[in-house]
Amino acid sequence: MPRKAKTKAGGKYSGLSQARADNFTDGLIGNSQVQLSGSGGGFQNPLTGLGTFSRDKVLQGSYIQPVRIPDPELSALFNGNDLAHRIVALRPKEMFRRGYTLTITDPKGVATGGQPTQSELAKDVTKYATALGADTKIKESLTFGRLFGGGLMIMGCDDGLDPSLPLNEKNIRSIKYLNFTDRRFLFARTYYGNPFAPNFGEVETYQVTNMFGDQQFNVIHESRVLRFDGAPVEILLRRQLAGWTLSVLQAPYDALRMFDSSFQAVANLMTDMAQAVFKMKGLIEQITSGRSTEVMTRMGMVDMMRSSARMLLLDADGEEFERKPTPMSAVPETLDRFMIRMASAAEMPVTVLFGQSPAGLNATGEADFRSFYDTVAGEQKSVLEPKLRRLYNLICLAKDGPTGGQAPPGDLEFCWHKLWEPNESELAKIHLAQAQADDFYIQNLTLTPAEVALSRFRGGQLSLETEIDVKSRQEILQHALNNLLTTAKMPPIPDTVPGQAPNQQVPAVGMPHTPQYGATRDPSSGRGQGS
Repeated sequence: MPRKAKTKAGGKYSGLSQARADNFTDGLIGNSQVQLSGSGGGFQNPLTGLGTFSRDKVLQGSYIQPVRIPDPELSALFNGNDLAHRIVALRPKEMFRRGYTLTITDPKGVATGGQPTQSELAKDVTKYATALGADTKIKESLTFGRLFGGGLMIMGCDDGLDPSLPLNEKNIRSIKYLNFTDRRFLFARTYYGNPFAPNFGEVETYQVTNMFGDQQFNVIHESRVLRFDGAPVEILLRRQLAGWTLSVLQAPYDALRMFDSSFQAVANLMTDMAQAVFKMKGLIEQITSGRSTEVMTRMGMVDMMRSSARMLLLDADGEEFERKPTPMSAVPETLDRFMIRMASAAEMPVTVLFGQSPAGLNATGEADFRSFYDTVAGEQKSVLEPKLRRLYNLICLAKDGPTGGQAPPGDLEFCWHKLWEPNESELAKIHLAQAQADDFYIQNLTLTPAEVALSRFRGGQLSLETEIDVKSRQEILQHALNNLLTTAKMPPIPDTVPGQAPNQQVPAVGMPHTPQYGATRDPSSGRGQGS
């Protein structure tokens, strides 16, 4: 449970309740000349007190750094709270739900082995990764890295060196295993300290503690691991967290607590939905006179008899029975607002987080799902793909790998299958429209049939993205231009210039002059002269 850290303001303002010192000294928030009536900026009204630090209660508030959620509580939330589990695990699950296809292209952009999906090399590399359980391990690393604020997937690259040394990529005999360890058992040991290097401030080596109780620890270099983070933090806080980040549950923690508390309160109200009230004349007098046993016996009889299928006998002069309903008229709307607040904190649409069907006429929720899937697709490219690319490159560099220790002959490309699938009717319209566009491009010589075929079905399914090898096209164009210039023939043009022989020709503009019919060339004039 987050607690507010205590702060202490210096100088004569230290008596103010929780006032921060930088409210008076920071040039961006206030300034050194500001007095007790000052504020952080904005409109002020000394008469009403609005905007003045001494009278406006709103200005007294400031945000305090929350305490990190303890690791046992993070584990309990993930294992016992359905919303917390969904916030953490849904994105990694969606990243791998439709999968991907690995393709390898040669430097000229032509797929190795024909179409990329038929590439034997790509299949062999994928098979090697599958034997290591790469997809399962990476999904696990993504999930628990998000939960605990980070973790490492250790790649068992056998290069003959100590794990604390940088990986020798030229001498990788084999990749023996992929093991994940979360932040709880990892500590940043050394950092890259050169401010003029691209890896400045990043962790160089990690200290790995044995999670099974052994007091020994090992040191591993960052080149031998794949790092997975949680919620991003600024560099100073990262240093305080031993080189790691915060859990993705840290920011929505308060909203999650309020949401669950609200539903728990409603559940308690439901147990007292309609309270039974039994009125008895002279009740207090009977209790004080020692007849409480008779009172309890009568109340027990009434409680046993009340039912929708039974009659309830009451004394017309001294007894009355009624139900007092608990008012819940505004509860559904309030819970809906809490659901929206919870979805906002989790950065997920309500339809995705709660599985709630959209309400209203013609409401499908398609926009919400598309927005969420677009976000996941972006994380596939920016977060997941660099890690996959690093692993697959090392697989190719392994001596027992598909390439025998050689770098892949071309670029590694990951064709991610779309997360949002159109229905059959929509798919047929898409196919027709794309086919018509491709036919137009081919007829106008904009594309070739081979380029269309390879682009449309690159990943084994219809792709609307067209890829053109610009370099190859430029080479073909230059070759054709050279052939045209070499084989071009100048058409004969009648000579009408006075003083020239009838069998002479005037050279075309921009074309070299070739003497005809035994004519010789006058170097001074560039014109042919009769022999």
